[in-house]
Amino acid sequence: MARLELDSVTKRFGEGDNAVLAVNGVDINIRDGEFLVLVGPSGCGKSTTLRMIAGLESATAGEIRLGDERINEQRPAERNIAMVFQSYALYPHMTVRGNMRFGLEESTDLADEIAERVTETAELLDIDELLDRKPEALSGGQQQRVALGRAIVREPEAFLMDEPLSNLDAKLRSQMRTELQQLQDDLDTTTVYVTHDQTEAMTMGDRIAILNDGILQQVATPLEAYHRPANQFVAGFIGEPPMNFVNCAVEGDTLTDGLFRYRLADETATAVASSTMVTLGIRPEDIVVDASGDALSAAGDHVFPATINVVEPVGNESVVYLSVTDGPDLVATVSGFGRVESGIDVAIRLPENAIHVFDAESGDAVHNRSLDESELVETRVWALTRVLERSETADIPLSISGWQEPVSTISPHDSLSPCRSHARPADLPITEAATTSK
Repeated sequence: MARLELDSVTKRFGEGDNAVLAVNGVDINIRDGEFLVLVGPSGCGKSTTLRMIAGLESATAGEIRLGDERINEQRPAERNIAMVFQSYALYPHMTVRGNMRFGLEESTDLADEIAERVTETAELLDIDELLDRKPEALSGGQQQRVALGRAIVREPEAFLMDEPLSNLDAKLRSQMRTELQQLQDDLDTTTVYVTHDQTEAMTMGDRIAILNDGILQQVATPLEAYHRPANQFVAGFIGEPPMNFVNCAVEGDTLTDGLFRYRLADETATAVASSTMVTLGIRPEDIVVDASGDALSAAGDHVFPATINVVEPVGNESVVYLSVTDGPDLVATVSGFGRVESGIDVAIRLPENAIHVFDAESGDAVHNRSLDESELVETRVWALTRVLERSETADIPLSISGWQEPVSTISPHDSLSPCRSHARPADLPITEAATTSK
């Protein structure tokens, strides 16, 4: 195991006016044994970043370090890194045993140990009964396990995984997500996982790194990225349905978009005072929808009349598309057991403790939602246990008196609630936000 560091890593394809800047000055410190997920839309530079770590692409600028060693100039075979590809890349003429042995046979002199390693890894992945089959006789999930096994037998210092589950169907993908998390916990090996699927990012990573147009937007725990996004791009990318956005002008303690006016408390008004134009954001599950009619005449700065246009039942919840009277269109999620219908008038409340505000010019967050201390207790206990486990193997200095308050929580409304760690001790910063936003 080893820590992995990317220091201002840049990749440019082509020269002169035709040059394409695929990755622009990415800085990430991946801790020993950490599971980091690189996530972003197609073309954001995540796979290029992974390929530079593996040595399949050379970095135009910056430094890549594995442990204390700079590896920029090393060939892929010289880097103690194992990669799992989207296409599995199994040799069709070889058996499972042959596929798992091949890399070790070609790159090491461990002849006496290879058979033992293959057998132990096959048992770990529950494919020991498949060792004499060829890839054509395997299901997609079994092929994926073989590809993982071929990487594990090398006992590398780091694993790189490039969208390894994208070729699987939804049910098998969910199953393999769980298996990969358990496997990484057991091996405790530094892992960088690339995906465009935010559900994979939120449920699998100790931390996630969000990229857009080659620029690192934020590195954070999954729930911090969800509840405390560094900028509007992160806020809109993480979460499904995505966050609602309303462009507003700042008029004293009020955000206004024509006839739509949202009054702010003093603390929030102070936070946004330096901006003239902002974007108000609120997540669909935080919008309170009252279809009873009792609140339609209720006074309040944060209560608005609206009409339901479309209702999409999805089982445990319903996605409701709303038009605020003389205001914006919004999306809310409500309990699937409630009765809401399209075409009816409702009252909605936009709680101020749930809103986000972003500067309209830079996109940077100037205010994020507030979270109650009671909501953080479970996260703190779970995360502290996780950090204690890590500290035993990673020699992490740990001071309980220096424990930093977590800034995220698991909400009963969160369909993306991760099951991995959500906070760190004070000496391990929970966030690295890029200074430039897209």
